[in-house]
Amino acid sequence: MTVPPTQDPSSSTGNGTDHLIEIVNQFALPTGEKVFSPLGNGRIHETYLVEQNPPAPGARFVLQKLNGRVFENPELLMHNFGIVTFFLRQENKKTLELIETHSGKMFYSLDNSVWRMTRYIENTVVYETIEETSLAYEAGKVLGDFHETVRKIPSSDIKAHLRCFHHTPFHYLNLMKAERNPGRTSIDKKRTRDALNFIDERVNLIHSLDHAHQKNVLNSFPCHNDPKLSNILFDAGTTKGICLIDLDTVDIGLLPHDFGDAVRSICNRGGEDETDNHVQFDLKLFEAFTEGYLRIMSKHVDSQNRSYLFTGVKIITLELSIRFLTDYFLGDIYFKTSSPEQNLTNALRQQQLLSQMEKSEEEAERILHSSMTTTAQA
Repeated sequence: MTVPPTQDPSSSTGNGTDHLIEIVNQFALPTGEKVFSPLGNGRIHETYLVEQNPPAPGARFVLQKLNGRVFENPELLMHNFGIVTFFLRQENKKTLELIETHSGKMFYSLDNSVWRMTRYIENTVVYETIEETSLAYEAGKVLGDFHETVRKIPSSDIKAHLRCFHHTPFHYLNLMKAERNPGRTSIDKKRTRDALNFIDERVNLIHSLDHAHQKNVLNSFPCHNDPKLSNILFDAGTTKGICLIDLDTVDIGLLPHDFGDAVRSICNRGGEDETDNHVQFDLKLFEAFTEGYLRIMSKHVDSQNRSYLFTGVKIITLELSIRFLTDYFLGDIYFKTSSPEQNLTNALRQQQLLSQMEKSEEEAERILHSSMTTTAQA
């Protein structure tokens, strides 16, 4: 399913958009009337498509309000955003183009909110779910190309701003605290107990990547940290992969986390928000994605990282379940929700997906071994 480019457009001369007019006017855009439309289905940011009225070629932009609960240090976030996009352009890679304010800043602050503007990449599409292996292959190439490029950036150039973002033991401890001191009065005790039992049975998995990193078995490098399917742009005509977007999470990380998060979202035919019985881990999509990724990255994936790739798939799925369940206990303060039980349902969906991954692990490891061998010889 594709995400529609615009919904419910509102003219800058209409009611309810005065704050957007003030914000947009801070950025170095062409003069004239603007039209605003909500863009995408993101869980974190508030995002708008900004268009000239009348339309003009190349005059469409993306305005985003960064979620201060999630990103507490916008200066460091935007530093990393600038470093990575600059480096990608230097390597002749397609990436987001930042629009600065009139004063030359990378973002605008208003009433404790931070706003950022980028140029809209035309003739592209985003998918929430896919069925075609060709799209999974293209997605793998996009992530592989990103990793192959940003791995050249000195780690010292990337500023740490995501505290424990993919530190699964940290999220597990937060869940335990949230269970003891919930922020909501009505809790589905049976379903939460089932979810907690599922997580407790996998404590060893929770600590696996952290232990490997502490022992220097896995080394960190610049990562996207959220390369899910909906953060990949495809050409609307050819369906070729174009680039990764939503670069707010760029930070130092572990390769198995990035690989795992991409697989988690791309290879689940049910997507993120369907009913439980639609969850399906698709090995054909996994094989296609892996081939696309390793076609570019096989020479950079050492034996240690290779041995932890599918662990990364499992642990990131479990981690997301933990985070959904934590947010459910806390009263839905992190993820956007449309119903009181959505975070709990999403937590259980990720657990159902992980169960399917565990049943498919032997075949998935065979695919990884085969793809590594084939791409290394190509």
